[in-house]
Amino acid sequence: MLNLKKGENAVIKRLLKQRDGSDFARTEFTTLAVELIQSGQLIQSYAYPSTYLRAGTASNEIELEITTTISALFSSGNVVAKYTFAGSDAEFDGGVFTIIITEEILAVDALP
Repeated sequence: MLNLKKGENAVIKRLLKQRDGSDFARTEFTTLAVELIQSGQLIQSYAYPSTYLRAGTASNEIELEITTTISALFSSGNVVAKYTFAGSDAEFDGGVFTIIITEEILAVDALP
């Protein structure tokens, strides 16, 4: 988890892996979205690709940029990222799959 002061910028990188540890390439998803949540409240949501949710350098890496405008909305405490991935695969029932991963990504210090 990254420590962040309110009003700071940050770029959070996440490697996408399957259960067996193999890479899960961004191209395997039809939808990728991230919600930033603090104390049960939605602070910001992003859809891929965008300026703030973009491809990383590896084929299975995404980067989430937290700007000063967004981090200014945080209070002291942890921030959770809820990643939602969706895609199509004939091996899944109905040919569609959705994966939701929720994890704490930031510890925010609200003092300037």
